Amino acid sequence: MKLLIYPLIKESMDLIRSQDLLVDYDEVIGVTPREIALQGQDVSVIDGGMFADITVSNDMEQQLFHCDALLVYIDPDGVLNMNHKQVVDWMKDTIKNGKPVYLWCESWELPKGYEALYCVIRIENAPDLPVLTDMHLYRIPVPVLFVVGIGPYTNKFSVQLGLRRNLLDRGYTVTQYGSKTISPFFGFHALPSFLFDDSLSAHNRILLLNHLLYDQVRKERSDLLVIGIPGGMMPMTPYRFDDFGEYLFLISN
Repeated sequence: MKLLIYPLIKESMDLIRSQDLLVDYDEVIGVTPREIALQGQDVSVIDGGMFADITVSNDMEQQLFHCDALLVYIDPDGVLNMNHKQVVDWMKDTIKNGKPVYLWCESWELPKGYEALYCVIRIENAPDLPVLTDMHLYRIPVPVLFVVGIGPYTNKFSVQLGLRRNLLDRGYTVTQYGSKTISPFFGFHALPSFLFDDSLSAHNRILLLNHLLYDQVRKERSDLLVIGIPGGMMPMTPYRFDDFGEYLFLISN
């Protein structure tokens, strides 16, 4: 099964470099916009990492014909300067051909035109909003390992994948929640959507997450719980302060 990623950028390189951990796909194809002019080069030019012996393509139409599923990364800030109309047309054509389309967006705000045909991976993976049946904070019955970065874009997800590979190879049963919405592609959970819902109080989000993790660890009979913390843990400078470690506070409590 071939998974096609568009556009191939640094954020999506974990799908290329950790193909051995993918659950439903055994090959990943990366396509860059023609304007970037990387056709024929090794994908290592994208992230500056080790040579991967995988060639970058910019022929989207040809790769759509050969792929079994399409994953589109949406940049809500518009930094990538994507032709959204063209991307939506590709997605519609893929759906018409009976192939699944995934929309990867780390924000809940999507560009106009996508709303009618997308499925966000985080929503697919997360359960319905749990109901607090009690106000008790449960003790997680297994060791808990956090993957934390001083700031965003510190390769936390790559570390999470490396940990998963190592722990599974050693025979451990791991309950894992990843800091990216693409986590389900690798066989583990994405963090639930309610954690990012500012309409809920910190008090309720902490309790909801505690109950979810407690139940999941018991259900999976795991030896270890691994959680990737999104965002940064502290202000980088007086001018770069991101979320002040908000998610580290919520999850660690």
